[in-house]
Amino acid sequence: MKTTKIQIIVFFITSVILVRVGAQDNLSPSKKKPITLKNQGLYDTSETVSHSIYGFTQLNVFDGKISEDVWWSKNSMCIQGTFEVDSTRSNYLIFKWNKDQTNCDWVGVGFGWDGWSSKDMAYLKDSLAFAVTLRSSKRDISNLPWAFGLEDYNGNQCWTGFKKEFLSKPTISQSWITLFVPLNAFPIIENDVDLTATKQLIIQLFAAGEIELKSIQIVPYNTSIKP
Repeated sequence: MKTTKIQIIVFFITSVILVRVGAQDNLSPSKKKPITLKNQGLYDTSETVSHSIYGFTQLNVFDGKISEDVWWSKNSMCIQGTFEVDSTRSNYLIFKWNKDQTNCDWVGVGFGWDGWSSKDMAYLKDSLAFAVTLRSSKRDISNLPWAFGLEDYNGNQCWTGFKKEFLSKPTISQSWITLFVPLNAFPIIENDVDLTATKQLIIQLFAAGEIELKSIQIVPYNTSIKP
């Protein structure tokens, strides 16, 4: 008799639950309890910590704008730099130089980037390149009398010269092109440069010329070009 009562009670409770669930399912769409879904972009997580390459986030070396991270030789007879904005509102730096003059023994431009903070690039030595976006102000050229240097916070420097293989196109024209300078093109070990404490990128200028420089970004790169 007791077993029968228990079975009846269980049946009654189960029936009530089923009726309540069925009642919810039969509600009109306007009366059902809404289900809220959160929209999340594929790269939301990475954007919160900034874009990076294997954890390295100090990718913006130069964006064409006036900055205390950018400098060039003081003698205006040797080099002149002017920040400009074109019709598309793109910022760029135009500089003219002429090293073949008296008192122009050294002419160059430097980029401390990221507020002159110390940058650890050592673990990515074979995976990064400086992508330099530039164009010629006047005529097409296929050779730049430039040398690229890296300096650490101990004052050590290493240098590599311009190579045609660095160019994304055969010539530098009046249209923007990219020049890739791989990190592994620098004789880093030979010059005892500490990439865990990278200070700045330097461009040394020879002869004479005029170039417009739009940006310098650090990008992934896996093609080995030896200095």
